[in-house]
Amino acid sequence: MLTCARVSAALSVAVAAILAAPSSRTSTVDIEPLAVEGTMPEELRASANAAVRTGLARGAVEACAEDGCDADFVVTGALTIVERDYTVRLEVRRPGEDEVVASTEGFCELCGVEEAIDEIEARAAVLAPRIEQLGASEPVLMFRSTPPGVEVIVDSSSRGVTPIEVEIEPGQHLVEAKMPGFLPQSFEVQAIDGVQQEIALRLVPVPDEPPPNGRVLRIAGVASLSASVVALAAGVPLLVLHGRPYQRTCNEDATGRCQFDYDTLTGGAVGAAIGGTLLVTGAVLLGVGIRRGREAQRVSAGPSGVQLRF
Repeated sequence: MLTCARVSAALSVAVAAILAAPSSRTSTVDIEPLAVEGTMPEELRASANAAVRTGLARGAVEACAEDGCDADFVVTGALTIVERDYTVRLEVRRPGEDEVVASTEGFCELCGVEEAIDEIEARAAVLAPRIEQLGASEPVLMFRSTPPGVEVIVDSSSRGVTPIEVEIEPGQHLVEAKMPGFLPQSFEVQAIDGVQQEIALRLVPVPDEPPPNGRVLRIAGVASLSASVVALAAGVPLLVLHGRPYQRTCNEDATGRCQFDYDTLTGGAVGAAIGGTLLVTGAVLLGVGIRRGREAQRVSAGPSGVQLRF
């Protein structure tokens, strides 16, 4: 029978200590020059392009140098000028893809050029956190265990043995931990984008010699009680017969004892003693068997690990 300590340990097999620290990695962007529609001096165009870089930097997004880099995203923009009205639109794409993954648009009516450049910088600053969110790293599950060398299975796919780090898609996942000689465990974990989770596994050894279950003890108890009835049935009559004559003629000896009396004291005493012992043993086994049978309805250890039923 599993002790309370074993059951408690089994229930605390998977203790997840979440290190809720988003990835410190900074997304990099390649900024293409603004497409300007309307009249704008060349030097002001350079200032408008610089405003995009400044706005993204306010959101901790790293822009590539002028000679380019291996960027995570590409930022393009368009500036439309109609007299003193300015419209700016910025879009974000992944390199080599046409799909727009983030965008922002702003207006500046009856503005001067400096005010229009400030609006461009503000739009870029708004776009920065969206880029950071898009560039967040995949969730990481870091498994360690006692003992080490436990096989980690995520969503029915083996990922290796502990200690191990597993990159995984965001969302709910089923984790299983297995090792020969130990009770297997399973639990669910919520993977969060950009967050690393450390999961400490503590597996419980399978008992070497499982004790008899309640049914076996109940059968042994009933058998012992049955045997006690037989022994008592044999021993008690012998005790009753002891000293009684089995013939009408007595022929007393020198001590006054009848020559033809039953001498069954030893056999009766032995039979009664064995019967009494079996009676007590059977009652104890039956009681323990009934109690373990009730406990087995609440706690069981099998191939799927420790299970509780209430």
